[in-house]
Amino acid sequence: MANKRNDTEVFINNKKYTLSGFESEEYLQKVAAYINTKIS
Repeated sequence: MANKRNDTEVFINNKKYTLSGFESEEYLQKVAAYINTKIS
């Protein structure tokens, strides 16, 4: 895990959000995809 904070823009339920964390951008995108799946 990196020490740099990542801010990543994602779409959840067709709304734009910014996810922040120390995880990679790819991981934050996967989190958004998971949430979209659960909403559906």
